[in-house]
Amino acid sequence: MTYEHMDYYRILSRNVSRYRKLKGWNQHELAERLCISRTYLSIIEAPNMKRNLSLSLLIALANQLEIPLSRLFE
Repeated sequence: MTYEHMDYYRILSRNVSRYRKLKGWNQHELAERLCISRTYLSIIEAPNMKRNLSLSLLIALANQLEIPLSRLFE
């Protein structure tokens, strides 16, 4: 993974955490809504995440957080 890609992961992790907190949810609540483990969500929210995410999971994240998919990367 290149450094350039790491910037996208950092932006994504920051935004998932930010929008989750704006909803008033803890990691367990969002993970349940996504049908993933809380541990996996914590990896997604980690700033140095080294996991690839599927497009379907990104769409599910945006849907649950009620934001456009593109906002996850802004």
